[in-house]
Amino acid sequence: MEITLGKIASEIGGKVIGNPSHLIKGVSQIQDASSGTITFLSNPSYKKYLETTNADAVIVEEKIFLNDLLKEKPYNLINIWASWCAPCKEEHPYLIELSFNDRINLVGINYKDNIKNAKNFLFDLGNPYKEVLVDNSGVKSIELGAIGVPETYLLKDNKIIKKFIGPLNKITFDEITEIIK
Repeated sequence: MEITLGKIASEIGGKVIGNPSHLIKGVSQIQDASSGTITFLSNPSYKKYLETTNADAVIVEEKIFLNDLLKEKPYNLINIWASWCAPCKEEHPYLIELSFNDRINLVGINYKDNIKNAKNFLFDLGNPYKEVLVDNSGVKSIELGAIGVPETYLLKDNKIIKKFIGPLNKITFDEITEIIK
């Protein structure tokens, strides 16, 4: 079997970073890959092999894991929001203000929203988030403990230390800034 990376990408709906004309001769596991083969990474515990694999190409799912986003700063704030949510618009200036604080990392979870409307919301009001995850079905937000939008979780050492149901306001903003100083 010989197939180009471009053809593989087109078959699976992916994109090639590199040479799409490169020929692949086989498939292998990431940890035992050899030259001329392609492999894939779908389990995060195999990330350690990315730098040492001998595969000519690796298929990487563009899925972002929440835990991967919660390690940069002493505190993390997860905000569940939607463009159709009026209270989300009310709280947005507080999130923008928090985004300037070096001690906190803001992650947004866009809940049951139209992606174009969500992008316009952030373009019009500003994007306070380091990363925005999309939860089209709402299942991931519910698994986190959300009962509606907006909801905000303040974390330290990847543990929830405070949950805010409803929009952030001056009182909750002051409470967050006091906790993270």
